[in-house]
Amino acid sequence: MRYTRTLVGNTAVVTYLQKTAKNGIVPRAQLWVGPDHIGKTTFLINHLFQTWCDKQSACQRCPTCIRLKHDSHSGLRWLDGADVDMDTIRAVIRESAETNFTTAKRAIVIEAAEQLSLQVCNALLKVLEEPRGTVILYLLTTSLETLPATLVSRCSLLRFHPVPDAELIAAWPEHAAIVPWCYGRPGLVPTLRLHELERWSTVLQTSPVERLTGIGELKRPEALRQLEQLEIAVHRQLLTNPTDSVWAL
Repeated sequence: MRYTRTLVGNTAVVTYLQKTAKNGIVPRAQLWVGPDHIGKTTFLINHLFQTWCDKQSACQRCPTCIRLKHDSHSGLRWLDGADVDMDTIRAVIRESAETNFTTAKRAIVIEAAEQLSLQVCNALLKVLEEPRGTVILYLLTTSLETLPATLVSRCSLLRFHPVPDAELIAAWPEHAAIVPWCYGRPGLVPTLRLHELERWSTVLQTSPVERLTGIGELKRPEALRQLEQLEIAVHRQLLTNPTDSVWAL
């Protein structure tokens, strides 16, 4: 995992996390909600370094920080919701019930929690209803709509909001021209390319055949990144000119 010393935006979340760490009252189940690229993963990694560090300072030098950097900390289980099946969740439940003498800090993180099946969500309730030791469950999601109300109600909710353009420009002045395309999502600022966004915006104005030809010419691994640029271009066009943009889809 890569520690980011300076976080951008959502200062209310930072304040809340600092407060819970200071007073020692940390919710055993936390649901972090916000759009993709808003900073949920970055904030959580930062939080783990800050609170798990042997010196409580994210020193990057102590044994705990080194294990976190190399994704080898025995107390941390980091999962992608799209890959979590019942066998995986049973293993997680079993681990949460075991006594771990090698570390006092333990956490289960599930990204893209909106992709969890109903069966898996119901199984997770077992972890929440029978908390063991110091295990903390973090669910990161873009939406609450697909998660069962029973699961949501048992979690402490942290909402991430779009960051004002002025804050993004202050953090990345060299990418000021990209900021209007990001719609408040810090994670997009260093990754988008203005010339590619402008090219896709032009492609969206062409005929359906030309658009399909342009997309069909994409090749992996460049294709996935380019498709993300295309998604941003479509999103911007829908917001700026919704009537014409329908035809771009």
